[in-house]
Amino acid sequence: MESVDLIVIGAGPAGSAAAIRYLQLRPTARVVLLDKAAFPRDKPCGDGLGPDAVSELVALGAAEVLYGRIPVTSVILQSPSGRRVTGHPPRPGFVVPRFELDAALVAVAQRMGAELLCERVESVRDLTHAGVVINERFRAPVVIAADGANSRTRSLLGEPRAPDHHAAFAVRGYVKAPHDALEIRWERRLYPAYSWLFPVGDGRVNVGFGCLHSQLRDPRPKVELWSALREAIGLEIPEDSLRAHRLPFTTAKLSRSSGSVLFAGDAAGMINPLSGEGIYYALATGRMAASAATLSAGNSVAYEHAVRRVFGAHFRSTSLAHLLQRIPRNIDAAVSAANKSPEVFDDLVEIALGRGTLTPVVVSAVARHWVRP
Repeated sequence: MESVDLIVIGAGPAGSAAAIRYLQLRPTARVVLLDKAAFPRDKPCGDGLGPDAVSELVALGAAEVLYGRIPVTSVILQSPSGRRVTGHPPRPGFVVPRFELDAALVAVAQRMGAELLCERVESVRDLTHAGVVINERFRAPVVIAADGANSRTRSLLGEPRAPDHHAAFAVRGYVKAPHDALEIRWERRLYPAYSWLFPVGDGRVNVGFGCLHSQLRDPRPKVELWSALREAIGLEIPEDSLRAHRLPFTTAKLSRSSGSVLFAGDAAGMINPLSGEGIYYALATGRMAASAATLSAGNSVAYEHAVRRVFGAHFRSTSLAHLLQRIPRNIDAAVSAANKSPEVFDDLVEIALGRGTLTPVVVSAVARHWVRP
């Protein structure tokens, strides 16, 4: 059996961020990065990188993945009744297909010394104070599980996944169309639901539709979602670009650790329940988990504390907003308020794409437009 310093399961943004950060802190460490897929590979996602996700890439020394990309400086929000607001946040975002983003991040991790192995995780044994054994082949003091929404590591450890009412099901496709803004629309069909249009920068637009998993009635959810997406976007979408995926929301409050295994990204249920945003959470929690993994003891406690310190107030705000959005008029009022106030607009975008909170300014402005539409 091979002893290593850190095992990371899953080489998406959370896993690669974890490997990169650990090697930043311990350059001579042996880090094994396991993924069942070979890179590059496609991953259904909105592909959007908000300003906070960009800051994470910079902190990881991985800003090179954005070189040559066209920054997106406009954001459009549309309410269920069709009210719209367009704004220009102080910091730009980017749209990078996961086929390219994930492979680029893996390359950064490998360049720093991480060993990438194409291997499926078949067994996980937590030996408590003697480390964690993976596939009866590797043993490490700590394992970071970043293996996605359907985390096999969670299942092998007997940890529950997010129930349907705390998870969304979404479909993504690519179309050729002129579009230059990050656009999020709340949709009446299957409400609460949302669609998005994110420009890739090469003439393509990433389009998608998501709703609560519990709202789906067709035994073939992909068929129902494809129909909803076409209706929402009004464009013909190539069948071969359509991919569906499950999104476990932060509202499910899934465990972020199990013994000496730390969960990051989608595996920890780190998806914004308003926008479906998850890449920023993935990068941030991967980095935090790696920092905690360098400690000689108390890894899980340190990790949980770091996540609560950075995201606690934000999670409380998104959980409340998730409940409030069930009444369409609340979203109508929020978009109307954003139309009148750039400050409210910026705060709403930060809640949806970063780690913003429901500030008194936002709450009072939305309340006024609720009373006087």
